Amino acid sequence: MSHKYTTVAALLFGTAVLPRLASAQESERLLKKELAADGQPTLIEFRAASRPSAADGAFVLRQQLGLGQDEQMRPLRRDTDELGFTHQKFEQYYQGVKIEH
Repeated sequence: MSHKYTTVAALLFGTAVLPRLASAQESERLLKKELAADGQPTLIEFRAASRPSAADGAFVLRQQLGLGQDEQMRPLRRDTDELGFTHQKFEQYYQGVKIEH
């Protein structure tokens, strides 16, 4: 009987602590995050040491925008500006259908 209580206590502890650890790790990666009135990010700036690679773009968007299983961000193009910054553009899809506007 005490084994069940130990298991339940461990699950409750994990449920309470893990989201806070993930939040702390995320805040360590981010330098700045600005949100619009609707709660969607308008600017996400990463610390230099933890910047995601260009290949991680879709994953970062999924994570930061809180996309569901039916939503995808597919790469459209990648441009490099005069200062050497690379800008990656994505298209949004919902259940395989492209979202416009």
